Amino acid sequence: MNSSEVIRRYLQDAIAAASSFENQLRSFSSEGDDEEVRALFSLHAGQAHLQYKQLTDR
Repeated sequence: MNSSEVIRRYLQDAIAAASSFENQLRSFSSEGDDEEVRALFSLHAGQAHLQYKQLTDR
């Protein structure tokens, strides 16, 4: 495997992780009864989405 393939594989893994994190954080943001905690999960889900977009737009 050459260096380009390794980088491509790392990038694919990072994209998958960002997507998974976003989905899980969105799920957390709709659970529980502490609105402040839910808002923080939602905020972090938005950040994960931005990271996903940055990775996929390349």
